Amino acid sequence: MKILVDARPINGAMNGIGRYVLNLIIALSYNDEVEIVLVSNKKIVLSPELDFSRVQIIVDKKYSKVPGTIWWVSRANTLAKENNVNWVLGTQHILPPRKSDSLKYGVIVHDLVHRYFPWTMSKYNYLVSKIFFYISLRNADKVFTVSNTTKINLLDVYGESVNPTTLYPGITKLPMASKPKEDVPEKFIFALGSFEKRKNLEKLIDVYTEYSLSNPDVHLVLAGSMSWGNNELLCRIEKFSGPGKIVIFRNLNDAQISYLFESCSVFVFPSIYEGFGLPILEAAGRCKIILNTIPIFKEIADQMTNVSFLDFSKDKHEVAESLNLYIKQLDTKSDFKESIKFSWKKSADILVDSLKIT
Repeated sequence: MKILVDARPINGAMNGIGRYVLNLIIALSYNDEVEIVLVSNKKIVLSPELDFSRVQIIVDKKYSKVPGTIWWVSRANTLAKENNVNWVLGTQHILPPRKSDSLKYGVIVHDLVHRYFPWTMSKYNYLVSKIFFYISLRNADKVFTVSNTTKINLLDVYGESVNPTTLYPGITKLPMASKPKEDVPEKFIFALGSFEKRKNLEKLIDVYTEYSLSNPDVHLVLAGSMSWGNNELLCRIEKFSGPGKIVIFRNLNDAQISYLFESCSVFVFPSIYEGFGLPILEAAGRCKIILNTIPIFKEIADQMTNVSFLDFSKDKHEVAESLNLYIKQLDTKSDFKESIKFSWKKSADILVDSLKIT
């Protein structure tokens, strides 16, 4: 089986989708039944863990100035035929609007932000989703989701005909901890993720402002990349006047992220919506974890021990009070149960088996 894969997310940025796609491809590359053709119109940043004997890399350089989605929907079929593949796999929701009779199509759905929280998206990304998302589902011979929560959302919105299969992320071991170049506070609450609206970091800052009144020695560390719609967040940070301190880390490598997990007082994930939430898997075994009370986080926590929940929709004073209590009472790191669902190899095998019988 030969699969053409949309490799645009594997661009070195290493956001959630990029991490998911890279690790799934690594696992797929060790499956004897698969040959992989990775395609992008931009640079593809790969890992030495990949089995390159089963992987072909095509960078469509002459189209490098074309917006990524436009390039993918207009070039995927041509590249597939030129490389004699059986399947085209869209790794970030999107497939070409026109199907080829000689090809089969699979698509991975990470979330339904455009349906549930469109106001958290840039106008361009929302427009792309509005135009191509449903067409991609309709054209797909096989649909995959990254969690059962996303699967349920997809069925609720688009009906049983979608028939999705869940491909959970796996547990990826971060490298040995290495301290960031910047000064790291002695005590700190840690949040990791892109600085976008649905991450709910503005509310976390409001909560921390209250929390710091009685805990001025505990700082708030935010690590991630800037994204659309974060002006309000930056204004909140600039206006913060203590008594604690908010510290931002950008462009950290995995070893530095590992250091922050292992050094923090607690890892907090206040998002109002996620398709999954990879940082939770990365934090497990390294620190205490507090999550917002949203369905996907409860799905993940079912496979873990010692995970606590806070309802970030409540008043900031109430949340800050609960946060203070939790940090003082939690004495055990969160970790995985002995038998868990999260395995890259398992998901890669499920994907291959699903394509074989479709």
